[in-house]
Amino acid sequence: MRLVACTLELGADAPDALLSTAAEAAERRAVGVVRGDDPGALVLLGTPEDVCDAVEAAARAVAAAGSRPRCVLVALAGTTPEAAGTVAAVLRTELADADGTAPEVVVAEAPSQPAVDAPLPLLDAIASGKPAPGGGAAAALAGATGAALVSMVAALTMGRAKYAEVDAEMRRTHERSEELRDALRAMIRRDADAFNEYLRALRLPQETEDAAQERYAVLAKAALATVEVPLDTMRAAIEVLELASVVSRRGNENASTDGRVGALLAAAAVRAAWMNVKVNLPAVRDLDTRARMSAEAGALARQAEDVERRALRTGSLDEM
Repeated sequence: MRLVACTLELGADAPDALLSTAAEAAERRAVGVVRGDDPGALVLLGTPEDVCDAVEAAARAVAAAGSRPRCVLVALAGTTPEAAGTVAAVLRTELADADGTAPEVVVAEAPSQPAVDAPLPLLDAIASGKPAPGGGAAAALAGATGAALVSMVAALTMGRAKYAEVDAEMRRTHERSEELRDALRAMIRRDADAFNEYLRALRLPQETEDAAQERYAVLAKAALATVEVPLDTMRAAIEVLELASVVSRRGNENASTDGRVGALLAAAAVRAAWMNVKVNLPAVRDLDTRARMSAEAGALARQAEDVERRALRTGSLDEM
């Protein structure tokens, strides 16, 4: 997955309330948002499509508050110059006023270090005390992080003469781990949305027979989603675990520990998602569906134990 970082400059004199308004609008577009090093700046990190949507949403929120961004910097970190240029071109069009004027949009040099604090908004949301995002989202995050480490090891192996024999395998592994990282990243939001939808269904009125029947149907659908999402997380994470086993054994030996950490995170994602499946299963009304989901989740959990052991080349952490 290609990432792009945008810095939205609102000016050193921008009040905190304005920065918060812009950040909240951007976060709804599933991007990482952190305060920039300069006063009055926000840094947005995500896919080019998400960042474009987030910058536009933040700019509109700022305009509604009676202000406007002074400049947008599109960094090259994590993406190609062509992709950054495409983002900049889209933003010049989307941020233009009716008379055609727009804030300056500049393609900037890549920073020397990646935005390692980008996950902080999600961690803050998990710690906020709200019911969601919670354990299910954290499970998906663990799986996505495991996939990122698989991609890292594969990328450090590809194109090196010493590993020419496994080059094609590493390229396939890298491609698939990036697909899984995208999928697990989406499951973070899906899990939180599923739980929130279930809570909304619980609050539906049931004073009349029609209202009670409608609530029953909505609640049944919402309950099913609270199991389907963590089950999807298990399916994706077990595949990440399989790929971590490959890169830890056959990839760049200097990064084998990173591959093993990826395996541990993917295995943790499987187990954590399994816990969410088990706790939510009793709310699934159809007994056949409940039995099928339970059986699949149990099988995936057992499979994860075997693959994790293989990835770590050991039976216990004490033997590593």
